[in-house]
Order: sequence, then structure tokens, then C-alpha cells
Amino acid sequence: MKKSMILLLVMALIFTFTAGVMAKTTLTYWTQAAGPYVKFAEKAVKEFNASNPDIEVKLETFSEYRTKVYTAFATKTEADVIELYGSVASFAKGGTILPVPESVMSKEEIEATYIPAALKSKEYDGVYYGFPEELNMESPGLLVNVDLFKKAGLEIPSEWDKNNGPASWQELMDYAHKLTVIEDEVMKQAGLGVINGQESAMFLSLIWQLGGDFRDPENNVVHFTTPEAEKAVQFMLDLIEGPDRVHSTRFSGRMDAFREGTAAMTIGAPWYAATYDLEAPGLNYKYYNLPPFIAGSDPYFNGEGGWGYMVSARTKNPEAAWKFVKFLMEKDRQIEWAKTVGAVSSRKDAAEVFNGNDPISIATKIAKYAKEPGAYTLDTGQLVWSIVRTNLRGILNNELTIEQGLKNMDADGNKMIKRNYSRGDN
Repeated sequence: MKKSMILLLVMALIFTFTAGVMAKTTLTYWTQAAGPYVKFAEKAVKEFNASNPDIEVKLETFSEYRTKVYTAFATKTEADVIELYGSVASFAKGGTILPVPESVMSKEEIEATYIPAALKSKEYDGVYYGFPEELNMESPGLLVNVDLFKKAGLEIPSEWDKNNGPASWQELMDYAHKLTVIEDEVMKQAGLGVINGQESAMFLSLIWQLGGDFRDPENNVVHFTTPEAEKAVQFMLDLIEGPDRVHSTRFSGRMDAFREGTAAMTIGAPWYAATYDLEAPGLNYKYYNLPPFIAGSDPYFNGEGGWGYMVSARTKNPEAAWKFVKFLMEKDRQIEWAKTVGAVSSRKDAAEVFNGNDPISIATKIAKYAKEPGAYTLDTGQLVWSIVRTNLRGILNNELTIEQGLKNMDADGNKMIKRNYSRGDN
């Protein structure tokens, strides 16, 4: 009898243990294979699994990440939780990702927490389908080569350090001209790197600062054949042509020229600084915020929600998936993410933490002036980095007239939008 009781007890314990193991929920979580992203993800997964014994998150990373994600959605093999750059609109339109539940964060809470320009890429038809981790900035920064200033017999004004940059575009241009070296009509040193980088972002910023706009979400179109766009292009042409030029199409691009020491200053973004620190540790430079291009304007610039999280509509465990996302998006953890990968946080309250003299802190001070370039188009990347950039470079290299380049932006941009909205579900 005693042996039977012991046997029954052992079987009960085995059953209880087995049931507990079977009850554990397993989630897959994807991110890109870049070192800083993997470092953060590994730590976060370890912490979450330790504090949630009923859930096991398995991290998977991939190179060629964007291709991997889009292919997986097409073949219905995506992860439960995906970290992805840019707009979620095409996935939301196709019904392949889930809207953020009220239990995770209400719409009002989301809008109170995150910078508006960062949020637009995570919204579709008035509903949020994910969270932004960063405000991706392009062209709102100024990098200055300290050694080339000294070589020219100049000193960086102390006011630039006090005010996070020059007081005006004219003040900056005065120094750019002094630092531009031209011998026998040939530029030997650029005073300010302008082109062959993220000049499309500079172009969009100029349109806004001139009082115009190319976005028309109510009609799902874009408008580039405008007086403001023409003035923006001419503003840029004047910086690379004629007697007031400070850069040249014959030079390396603005990022490489600054690294090489052939550009004394360059227009860039906080991630330029992170790249230089890694690839050119001996480069003696300072980072500032760029003053407005147009006198009297606020320093509007192209900024959007970059990396962020979304949950697959095909997940078998939506509650667990959102619990993990909520864990990832806690304030302290998101501040840690931003510091780890070198990004400007998407959170409004991040300014409380990023208040030093490093590039991220300096850039954070102007985050409120970011303008999102067009998530409603369903493919901001193609609009800005393919259509606008290709035609703008054609204009700046005298391969296209201003009129033709802007007409191409309109035609190609609106064709893309129409195509995106006519596509079926993913």
C-alpha cells in the first residue's frame, strides 16, 4: 500500500512538472545583427526571461535584416515581436501586425509620452501599431574640425559652446568662407560639407523653413513644384557654385571629406559623431546644432521614427508578446537602448537624462523641431532616399534643370503613393 502511495505521489509530481513546462509560452524576437543592437537585445531578453518564468523569449538576429523581415511577412514566417526601422503603415494596411492594445498603453498615453515626429511612422489610419525607440535625425547638426580652425588662425567662438552652435546661418557662413581654400579656381579645402550625404534631408528642411510644405496627407499626394522648393534648391546650388561656394561636386561627400580633413566643417547628424568615434578616433572635432538656414525661422529639420517594435498578427501568444514589448519600452530601458546604440530617444522626457555636452544630448535639445517627412505615403524611405535624393543630385550635378527635377519628384512620388495604396494585403 505504501509503495502504491509513493508511486502515485511521484506520478503526480511528474505530471505537475510536465504541465508546468508545457504551459511555458515561447516567443521569437528579431532584430538586426549590428553589435550595439544585439548587445542591448541579449541583455533585455535575459532580464525579461528571468522575471517572467512562464514566458521564454528567443532572440534571433540577421544580417540583410530588412530583406529578411519583408520576405518573412510574405511567406508568413515572421517572428512574434519584430524590431524594424521606419513606417509600419504597409504592414498595418495589410493586416499583418496588431494595433497597440489599450491595456498596454492608451492612445492618449502614447501621444503624451513620445515626440510627435517619431510617432507618425508607427501610426496608420489614426491607430498606433507599434512604438518608436528613436527620433532619427538627418542634417540638423554641425561638425567642426578643431585642428583646421587652428591651422587657419581661427578660434571657435566660445558662444558656440554656450549656445550649442552658431547664432545664425550668416555667422556660420562667415567662418565657412574663411575656411574654404581656393587656388587658381580650384577648391583645395571645403569650408562646409553640404552635398553627397543626406542633402535630401537638408532640402526638405529648407522647404519647411521657407514656409512651404511638400506633404498633402488629406489627398495622399506630394507637391514639389512649388516656389519654396525652387528656392530651397537654389539655396543649395549657391553653396556649391559661384563665388560663394563652400563645397564642390568634385570633392568627397560631406561625411568622408570631414573624416579625411578636406572639409573644415560639415552638415551632419549625431550618428556621424558615433561613426567618427569608431572609425577615426584621432579626429579632433566638436558637435553643435545647426542654426536655421533661413533667418527668422525655427530650426525645422527632417526627423522620423526610426527603429521601433511591432507585433505580428499571426502570433499565437499576443498577450505575452505585448507584455514583452511593454517591458522593452519602459523608460529606463529605452534610455539604455538609446545610449547603447547612440540614438536620440523618441521619449519626450528623455531630455531629463540627455542633458550633457555629447552629440546625443545636444541634438536632443532641438528634437521638438523635427518634422516627419510622410508616413502617409506608406514608404517614406523610397520617397526621401530614392525619389527625392536621386532627382536632387541630378539637379546639383547639372544633369537636370530645377524645373525638371522637381517635376520628377512630383510624378515619381505620386506614382509611388498610388501604387502603395492600390496594393492588396501583405
